[in-house]
Amino acid sequence: MKRSTAITLLGAGVAAWAGISYFSDDTVSAAAYENVQQCTADGKSREACERAFAQASEEHQKSAPHYARREDCEAEFGSGACTTLPGTPGSSAGSFFVPAMAGFLLANALNSGYAAQPLYRPCSDPNDPRCRGSSFTGSSGSSGGRSFFTSTGERVATGAGSTEVGRSAFTGHGAAATLGRGGFGARAASMGGGRS
Repeated sequence: MKRSTAITLLGAGVAAWAGISYFSDDTVSAAAYENVQQCTADGKSREACERAFAQASEEHQKSAPHYARREDCEAEFGSGACTTLPGTPGSSAGSFFVPAMAGFLLANALNSGYAAQPLYRPCSDPNDPRCRGSSFTGSSGSSGGRSFFTSTGERVATGAGSTEVGRSAFTGHGAAATLGRGGFGARAASMGGGRS
């Protein structure tokens, strides 16, 4: 075998190994928090937790699940759990209804380059007081009432604390589509429940 052929084969093998290693490690060590206090109690600095909460709040303004009607939003997230979000400036669209941010997702490696993301809790537990009186009929009920979901309906944690999540949980989701009743629950169910 010629020396140039051997070097080319070796180079191709190294590139293939690097590609497999990169794509097989598709999870990120992260933590879900309901508030800044939980984050600091987990050993992170107050400054880092406040910055993460602010990042997640900013992303919430862009990517929260949008509903044209308050009733549709409350059917998914519970009575009184939705607020008004003004339409995009310069757009002909009016206001939207969005669920309250239930928490934020923060990569455990604070210098990872992953921006904190907003988290939501659909109204899927009939024992949850905010769900009483709700006409929730979505299909995400099997996930439990304490699970956290991204704006795209991907379940990333079953409660506050550390978890492993897919990189997609940190990609930022841009402007959300306007959903109707059952829209978020259907998206959450189609994501297969995500990781826990």
